[in-house]
This record gives sequence, C-alpha cells and structure tokens, in this order.
Amino acid sequence: MDISRRNELPDTLGLRIDMVVDLWYARQPWNGPSRQEVVERVIARAISLVEETRPLLPGVREAVALCKEQGLLVGLASASPLHMLEKVLTMFDLRDSFDALASAENCLTASRIRKYISTAQQNWALTH
Repeated sequence: MDISRRNELPDTLGLRIDMVVDLWYARQPWNGPSRQEVVERVIARAISLVEETRPLLPGVREAVALCKEQGLLVGLASASPLHMLEKVLTMFDLRDSFDALASAENCLTASRIRKYISTAQQNWALTH
C-alpha cells in the first residue's frame, strides 16, 4: 500500500478504522494480511503509541473534573473501538470519570443512516 497516495482518498477524520482500511483496499487492493488483520494492527499500533507518548491534551483532566464537580454527566463519543476507549481512559486513570462511552462500532451503518434520513425527510415533507 502506497500511503503517499493518501491524497487520492477523501478526508478520513472521524471514520471508523475499518472504514478507512476498506477505502484503502478499494483504492489499492493488496495481497497479504486480511483487512480485519490490518484493522487490528492499526488499533494495536495506535494503543502502543498512546502508551509510549501519553498524549493527554493539557487541561483535559481538569475540565472533566470540573464537570463532575458541577454534577454533570460526562460522556465520550469516538470513532475508535470501545475496547480502545476503555484502555486509553484506564491508562490515564480517567475511566471512572466518564458516565457513558459511545463508539462508532455500535452505531448504525451508513446505509441505515441514509435510509433513516430519507424517511425522516419524506415524513417531514408530508407534514409541511
């Protein structure tokens, strides 16, 4: 896979890792590891990099603590897999500060989202 050709793909920020791998495979099919194996390798490498560099943004711990002190519920939504969220939050000793975690792996598929939006638009058009 030639990552120098990444500009040929749409922006992948916010996409699940498996979706990004599927985009790369569609553009540049490869022989060798399966797409699922590539996904697992990318996730393992990302976790490894977090363990090595500890890239917690300045003020995150304080911001979450302030929200909790104010009695607010705190949640985290991410395109990353749930097990990755759990591991990283635990690594930073922040897991207990979050009341809810949401991962894109548990969300509707793009086709179901499009169908839902289309149905909602049709229903809106009928009532307006």
